[in-house]
Amino acid sequence: MSWTLTLRVSISYLVAMAEVRRVVAEPLASLHLRVPRPALDIVTSRAQLSAYSTCFRATLDAIHHWIPGARRLHIFYAGPAALAFDFGRQISKTIHPHTTVYNYYERDDPKYCWGLNLMADVDDLDFVVSGLR
Repeated sequence: MSWTLTLRVSISYLVAMAEVRRVVAEPLASLHLRVPRPALDIVTSRAQLSAYSTCFRATLDAIHHWIPGARRLHIFYAGPAALAFDFGRQISKTIHPHTTVYNYYERDDPKYCWGLNLMADVDDLDFVVSGLR
């Protein structure tokens, strides 16, 4: 059994499940956090940043509580940089699964062909992760 999870976060654009499956074919579970209508410049206040970050942290904590065997979490994020940094502050190396966040680039194949291992130090060899199978 795979103890790998995927989490799509659709704020500015919709993260397509088809693209996620090109990187993680058969996760144990796939979750999706999204706003009703993803769009650019949808986050306009600190209150929104705080509310979205609280929801993100609650999702991570729910994974820890309800799927304690989860070993890896692959995050596919489409949203503003400020919110991404806020989300990054919510991830705990000692509580949450091994976490990789992927970069989207339209010209790559697959579109999410590399990511960052958030549990590694920036000078570790496994800090940059290939999404190519």
